Amino acid sequence: LRVTNLRIEHMYGPGDSAHKFVPTVIRKVAVEKVEHLDLTMGNQTRDFIYVDDVVDAVIVTLLQAIEGTKSRNQIIGEMQTFEIGTGIATSVSRFVKRVAITSTSPTELRFGALALRKDEVLDSKANGLFQTEFGWKHKTNLEEGVQAILDSI
Repeated sequence: LRVTNLRIEHMYGPGDSAHKFVPTVIRKVAVEKVEHLDLTMGNQTRDFIYVDDVVDAVIVTLLQAIEGTKSRNQIIGEMQTFEIGTGIATSVSRFVKRVAITSTSPTELRFGALALRKDEVLDSKANGLFQTEFGWKHKTNLEEGVQAILDSI
């Protein structure tokens, strides 16, 4: 029995839960165009990965299992975890600014108005092992992903 665990980084895309960070920012900045939005400094980084790229990574993993091929380090009986992401650490402030620029929003972004949560992860990005082992690469960059969400609204 082989088990492959996929740990997905900060997935985003159209139709996402309204309570998550990306849809909340897009709704407030690009749709409602609120007067201002209070944020942390935004220095924490995330590996924003578009939902279609995650689906593609899952398909690549399933095809590898169906075809019976093994990645270089995978052996029967071993469980492996792969991080699914772009491998690019993008600051939260850069992401929020990208939403504002792409949507031409007049919303004032108040970076530093909120404190970080006590247990906030400061840096998160995929380590690139999945890309190396499976020969996979994401297709959607941040600008294209934000635009796709805006186009779907």
